[in-house]
Amino acid sequence: MSTSPSTLITARELAAADLTLCAVVEWVHFLCEADVWACPGRRALLVAVTTLAGSVAWICSQTSEAGDSAKVEVTSTFRDKAESEWKEFFCEAVFTPLLGLFVQLSTRELRQPSAHWAAVLSPLASAIRLCPPTQVLMHQLPARLTVSDTSPLPDSLKTVLNHLGPLLRSPHAHVQDAAFTLLWGLTSEIAIHQLTKEEEESKEDDSGKEEEEELSCPPEALIECIDGASHFLDGLMVAGVGEQQEVDVGEVTLTRGYLLSWMLLLHVFKVAPNLLRAKYAAYYKKQESVNHLLDHLFRLMPPRVDDQAALGGDFYVRDHQDLPSLAVSVYSACLLRLPALVRQWWADQDRKSANYVDKFTLANLSQSLIVQQIRMSFQGEDQLEGFSIQARPQVREVTAVYEMAEVSVTLCITLPENFPLGRVSVTCDKVVGVASSTWDRWLMQLMIFLQHQNGNIEEGLRLWKGNIDKKLQGIEECMICFSVIHGTSFQLPRIRCRTCKKKFHSSCLYRWFNTSQKSTCPLCREIF
Repeated sequence: MSTSPSTLITARELAAADLTLCAVVEWVHFLCEADVWACPGRRALLVAVTTLAGSVAWICSQTSEAGDSAKVEVTSTFRDKAESEWKEFFCEAVFTPLLGLFVQLSTRELRQPSAHWAAVLSPLASAIRLCPPTQVLMHQLPARLTVSDTSPLPDSLKTVLNHLGPLLRSPHAHVQDAAFTLLWGLTSEIAIHQLTKEEEESKEDDSGKEEEEELSCPPEALIECIDGASHFLDGLMVAGVGEQQEVDVGEVTLTRGYLLSWMLLLHVFKVAPNLLRAKYAAYYKKQESVNHLLDHLFRLMPPRVDDQAALGGDFYVRDHQDLPSLAVSVYSACLLRLPALVRQWWADQDRKSANYVDKFTLANLSQSLIVQQIRMSFQGEDQLEGFSIQARPQVREVTAVYEMAEVSVTLCITLPENFPLGRVSVTCDKVVGVASSTWDRWLMQLMIFLQHQNGNIEEGLRLWKGNIDKKLQGIEECMICFSVIHGTSFQLPRIRCRTCKKKFHSSCLYRWFNTSQKSTCPLCREIF
């Protein structure tokens, strides 16, 4: 059996590969210990070494991920050897010091901008983007913590966020893109650690003592990046909605960092579980963060979207993407992840502004979002036991049949043309085994879930199904919201009145106490 010369790796070439990897490690460590900033010769060496390190990392990652279809044609012997050695030693040996060097030089450049350093930072940023998230979490960066950050994230994760977050404001797009890529890989870790705290607080909710629910603040480093750019972006408000404004040259990178920070926050929202998402949404609503974002976006976006790639996927970001196109991507992500908050902002606009937002969304985004929503609801069919879902994207409809015990319900959910701004229509084609008054209340609950929750159709159906299942199992509903599962905290009614014995959701009861200015039971009016 003959072997192509292009795929023949000899023992000598294997040794050369090992020598190259070892040399890269040695050079990287030398540069990290030297004063690269002060010596032009070392800066030139840094460019060469980081370019080589990036190429080596890319080749090794291709061999470990692509297999027989790899873009780099290598034999299985070389592929296995490169994969094992890279994972076991060289990946950490290269990226741990390189990450520290990237943060050090980029932070110094952030404080002392210099045009000639762009050529040095560009290959370094390109190389560090290949650092896997697991390696980023194993960083050896100096601790950087703030007194104001009381989040449950571990100190090591807070440190890397506080080092990389400010780099989103870097004057160099390469550095911004690298920081964005590294932070993107950490979003799941952020959600996991914050969820642990929420679950512990949820378990403590049985005590019967009512306290105001704490809001979950997104990562402080990203919030600071957003706040730092908001002051000059507020200057765009002199124009009306839909009047695209040019950002001053000196503020372009700050604006881009602001938009990239929002893309990261929206991705954190995406990967977070339902309970944490509800907390985030409450925070954004209280701070009016999304309102300010949308005000800015509709002064940055063009009247007509020519970059169709910005509309083609969830959280699309392209390297060095121009501000108008990036603003469209952020708006698309907002509509997909925070539709209820966007609808609320839209409803508060004056007639002229609301009409422009409606026409812009309908012309550029609604159709692709409708297809995504219907596709997601259909993909969730296997996970929704008792539901049979049929998607009809041509007419913007989802038909769902729910069956449990003696109950059978056929629903037709129709999305508006200007989705998600318009009202979702829910009709019932068939109801068996449910009293008319009960069904009317169930239907109203589904419409509320679909219209006022920041989620997709499949999540709304899942929440609604959970309520109906619990009701049919005999679990008592909350006598304030008339739901078994709370719409935002996803808890069951646990707080019982000692007089009438009725149960309530803790958050519903707190809201009742707060609005009525009384501590009496909503039903029997006795002191709770």
